[in-house]
Amino acid sequence: MDIKERELILHRICLGYFIHTFYIDGEDIILKIGTPTLEQVHISDHIYDETFKDAVKKGVYVEEELQCLLDDMMIWLPSDQVQLSELEQNIEKLKIGLFQMHFRANNKIAIRKSLELTQDTVIDLLNRKHALDMYSAEALARFKKNSYLSSCGIIDLEGNKYIDPNSMWDTDTPLIDEVMKVRTKLMCTETILRQIARTEPWRSIWSAGRKSGSLFDIPAISLSLEQQLLLTWSTVYDNVHESMDTPPEEVIEDDDTLDGWFLLQHKKRIKDKEKRLLEPDGDSKAFQAQEVYVMTDTPEDALKVYNLNDAKNKAIVRQRMLALRKSNVIKEQDMPDKQLQLKMLANQAYVENMKRK
Repeated sequence: MDIKERELILHRICLGYFIHTFYIDGEDIILKIGTPTLEQVHISDHIYDETFKDAVKKGVYVEEELQCLLDDMMIWLPSDQVQLSELEQNIEKLKIGLFQMHFRANNKIAIRKSLELTQDTVIDLLNRKHALDMYSAEALARFKKNSYLSSCGIIDLEGNKYIDPNSMWDTDTPLIDEVMKVRTKLMCTETILRQIARTEPWRSIWSAGRKSGSLFDIPAISLSLEQQLLLTWSTVYDNVHESMDTPPEEVIEDDDTLDGWFLLQHKKRIKDKEKRLLEPDGDSKAFQAQEVYVMTDTPEDALKVYNLNDAKNKAIVRQRMLALRKSNVIKEQDMPDKQLQLKMLANQAYVENMKRK
């Protein structure tokens, strides 16, 4: 998007409503689609609950029962769920790969292609998993709730309500359906919101508004979904720029690559937290030693401790385990890594000795 397109979307987000031309009774009418009040949202929750309960009483399937039907119809099987979970994990690995291969363009092209194919496969699987959701009691309840919320926000250019939400159920009008379609179509995707959050003109507005303590002139509880997400992503990008490990600007501008950086930072925080938990009596000096032995109760706990090692130390552990399988008793100095260390020291001493001659 260029700056003009971003400005247009940003102005709409800041205003908190859409402006759209609807064709009603043979004429074009410009209407505003606003954000419901907190009270209206609360009423919509009640509408959802009542509609859901009524649908269940009338025998409409809930989503969990429809999942069982999909299994019986061989449309969605446990093996499909396993495949979906594995693909979602692969997406995380591919995003990490994009970040790690940032300076290797050819590798990035291959990884990005694999990522796009994997994401497309996940979308296909999710469509199959939720193929019957539209017939569920939850879907009916959501439709009633969203219909009410949509009717609440329809006003003309003078600020008058175009439809009375309290009598909307007595009105047979396609307008509400059209409003829901327009709202869905115009609602910003995560990709668009992230681009707006990290670029001008919003960055300057965000910086000034954060200092003055005012951005949208409304309470946080009354913010639209897009306003909430824009503030969230703006804070995220601030944290990225303020991080001790701030990535290059071109990484920040690439959503998938930056996601890889997020994932690595998350893994690092978890590992650091687990290390601190293992420090005896809060003594961080223990981890400055060459080796630290930790007693665990279960194989799962042992795996957690093992994963605190970096790649080099994991390789050392594997070498030592192989050596112990060959010999039940082995001296520390005879361990493969110690033998390699001794050889390196001997080689270094030889080189230093030759330099003196």
